[in-house]
Amino acid sequence: MTDATSRSVNPVPATAGWLGYLGLLPFFAQAAAAVLAPPGPDSLASHAAYGVATYGAVILSFLGGITWGLTVNSPHLNNTQGSRELIYSMLPALGAWAAILLPTTFTLWFCAVGFLVAFIHDWRTASLHHLPPWFLRLRLHLSLGAIVSVVLTAVYR
Repeated sequence: MTDATSRSVNPVPATAGWLGYLGLLPFFAQAAAAVLAPPGPDSLASHAAYGVATYGAVILSFLGGITWGLTVNSPHLNNTQGSRELIYSMLPALGAWAAILLPTTFTLWFCAVGFLVAFIHDWRTASLHHLPPWFLRLRLHLSLGAIVSVVLTAVYR
């Protein structure tokens, strides 16, 4: 089956697609302000960069919550893999919280790496959680959008 055929057989549900892509708007808008606005310690650019960092932390927490929800609904919950999944599900929120306490540039880089790790985790555990093919395609697009926004903000900050 070709990739185009796979997409047409397993389309992203409309609500999931719209909500996912709309969730990129805060990343894109704040990254544009962080990159294009004049710099300064209390400038729009500075506040926008902090906004990208904090929104990134919130979204990382959300991604951990997805894993928690999938795991507690799984028959594998009482085995070692289930325990590892529950432990992993808490790491994005705890890491993002700690990163927010540090300088904004560090938080931005933490979020970029966190989005990459979260996508790799979802890709590696897709069969364990019985994820539909559309989910990983959507996660790839959303992860790339978030990573590009966060990295551009970190580099041009």
